[in-house]
Amino acid sequence: MKILIQAFVASLIIHLIYFLVVGLVGLIKTLTDKPNLSINQNSVSLQNNVAFGTVDVSNTFLYSFIGAIIDFYLLLRSMYGVKKAA
Repeated sequence: MKILIQAFVASLIIHLIYFLVVGLVGLIKTLTDKPNLSINQNSVSLQNNVAFGTVDVSNTFLYSFIGAIIDFYLLLRSMYGVKKAA
């Protein structure tokens, strides 16, 4: 059970690091963006229609989280040499 908790914590840390890095990269790109407005100054058109719809929620992050838990569990189990009882 201790190895499973360690695998859960390791997976949580890896996913938190991933989300923080993606967020920081997006923030840095947003803050350092310098738009070039002189190219299309005369051709500005704004959309005046609104579209309503839904967004399909992907379970990719849930599957990667569970997969990482399994991977870390197997890695830690092999490192500690825990054998399955018969």
